[in-house]
Amino acid sequence: MPIQATNDFVFVIREKAESEKSGIIIPDQGLEKPNQGTVFTLGDLIQDKNIKKAKNKKCLFFKGTGFPIEYDGIEYLVLTSNQIIAIL
Repeated sequence: MPIQATNDFVFVIREKAESEKSGIIIPDQGLEKPNQGTVFTLGDLIQDKNIKKAKNKKCLFFKGTGFPIEYDGIEYLVLTSNQIIAIL
């Protein structure tokens, strides 16, 4: 069963850090986590029209926000809709 966000939550799959893509191993503490990702699922109480249409689109969000979770082997970052600053 796929995961579905509720209320005004947005589940984002964060893009990998540059060093993770290049094959160089750097401890997690040294990685700069990117502040963009792809919107996976949206809650039904989101008011912003642009965010409502954002499923499968890239987005920018504030650094240090969100709550990371793992479900079915996929890591998501759970944000509220007001933590998203742009849809790309």
